Amino acid sequence: MRTKRILETIVLLIISAIIIGKNYQPVMAAEKLSKGDFTAKINEETETYNFYDDLNEAGEGTILYVYNKDYDKSEKGAIKTSRGIYIGSKSSAVTKQYGKGTKGNLLKDTAYIGILKWSGDFSPYFKNVDYVLSYDYEDKSKQGEVYTSRLHFYIDKNEKVAAIVFSRNYKEGKKSKLYYYNKGNSFYESGNYSAAIAYLNICIKIDDEYTDAYIVKGDSLYYLNRFSEAVEYYDKAIKLPLGDTAYVYYSKGLALYFSDKYEESINAFDIAIEKDSSFIDVYNRKGYSLIMIGNYDDARKMFDKVLEMQPDHIGAYNGKGDIYYYQDQYIAAIEYYDQAISKDPTDLTAYVNKVLCLYFSNNYSECLILCDKIIDIDVNYAFAYYTKSKIYAIQKNEVEFLKNFKKAVEIDLSYIEYAETEEAFDSYRDSGEFIKIITISYK
Repeated sequence: MRTKRILETIVLLIISAIIIGKNYQPVMAAEKLSKGDFTAKINEETETYNFYDDLNEAGEGTILYVYNKDYDKSEKGAIKTSRGIYIGSKSSAVTKQYGKGTKGNLLKDTAYIGILKWSGDFSPYFKNVDYVLSYDYEDKSKQGEVYTSRLHFYIDKNEKVAAIVFSRNYKEGKKSKLYYYNKGNSFYESGNYSAAIAYLNICIKIDDEYTDAYIVKGDSLYYLNRFSEAVEYYDKAIKLPLGDTAYVYYSKGLALYFSDKYEESINAFDIAIEKDSSFIDVYNRKGYSLIMIGNYDDARKMFDKVLEMQPDHIGAYNGKGDIYYYQDQYIAAIEYYDQAISKDPTDLTAYVNKVLCLYFSNNYSECLILCDKIIDIDVNYAFAYYTKSKIYAIQKNEVEFLKNFKKAVEIDLSYIEYAETEEAFDSYRDSGEFIKIITISYK
């Protein structure tokens, strides 16, 4: 299963800053907020993080940036707002400079909720906060997005500023491409790929050169197993500004691999490596493509490269095992699958591969034991029950055969199709119980 990937190429049109202090001694800082719209100019050396928080049913979303830079006390004015408010200022100074504002409950403050959602590590900086003073300014960007800039002052029990957060909440507008992109990306992150595509389509309709929308749409199509369409959108992203990246070529290579276009996938992986030679998983996936075209020597070199870069890489051990598996050298393959299991005892891929080796070696007793181990890890892993049903069918143990086959198809109906051509089941095809399981499952 392909894990979720953090987009390397996201270029957001939002600038936000967070300045947090503990006991009034600033530990995080940004350059001072500029006058007017409160946008923050950040030092290039500042490390940035972002998260998306979609809490408002009306379709409002907030993107915050966290600037993680050691505070330098000698950096005069580094944490002051344009109107001179800093960590430790009195609340009266805030209201004098900004007006009465809106007084709110910390636990209902969307920026605070978003910060904790992104990382609970920041919670200590808010432990003494009594309430929040916020100031909103609605405006439109040049692209037509409607947004509200908000400055949050977190006031502690001593009526002093404990933290300052700047955020920008985008609302739906007639040309709010960013709103539709953020909604699509949010659905993508939550695994609702069809909904993601619907919003990304609107974003692309508004701006047909919105690179990240093409990338996330490609990823969404990938997870829906629509690989050829995914390739199409990766190719479109590659032709756009900032889309010609290692990540996009890697993604394209994966989609081509699962389209059985192994030579083309290798070409895509090669370009990804040219663009980023430190991208470990590209070497790993290229190794699997090389296996599928029978180039075992070069595949081995790829997996060796991965292990050189990351000695505990599970995929590389599985890949080296696959080299022998596809050459029917099951004992040698098991040695590498065992190494993968030793690195991660919960790695189901290694267990499954080892089960196949044991099954094709006719080592049914160990195969059954390993299937039970898989079930211990994941009680709903249909492959394990199906494999057990094949072994019991071969051993003429009808009760266990039917029980395990029934369990497999209850979990995954696709095993009915596999059963239609399974030689191990030939002696049971006229069995009433066998036919009943298939018939009831179809219903």
